[in-house]
Amino acid sequence: MSNMFFNLLVLYTYQQEDGMKKEGASRIEQYVIDSIRQKRKDKGISQRELAYLLDVSISFIGEVESNRTRAKYNLNHINDIAKILECSPKDFLPDKGFIKN
Repeated sequence: MSNMFFNLLVLYTYQQEDGMKKEGASRIEQYVIDSIRQKRKDKGISQRELAYLLDVSISFIGEVESNRTRAKYNLNHINDIAKILECSPKDFLPDKGFIKN
C-alpha cells in the first residue's frame, strides 16, 4: 500500500468515526501511532525489535500501540523511529491538518 494512499485512508477513517481512537490520544497523535505501526510492519520489524533499537522498554511500544493506555510517542521518539525505519518524520504525518469536531 502506498504511503499516500495509507495517509488518505487513515485521514478519512478518523474524519468519519472516532470509535477506534485511542483513549486520550488526539486525532493527530493516533494518526502518527497508526502510521508508525504500519511502517514498522511493512519493514518487518517487531515491537520488540523497535523497542531495542529505540532504547525503550519492550512494553513501551506495545503500550503506545494499544488502545487501552495513554502512552504516546514524543518528537524525539518520532525522529529516532524515522532514522530506524529509514524514512522522514514527515512520513508519519498527514498531508493536511485535522478538522476539530
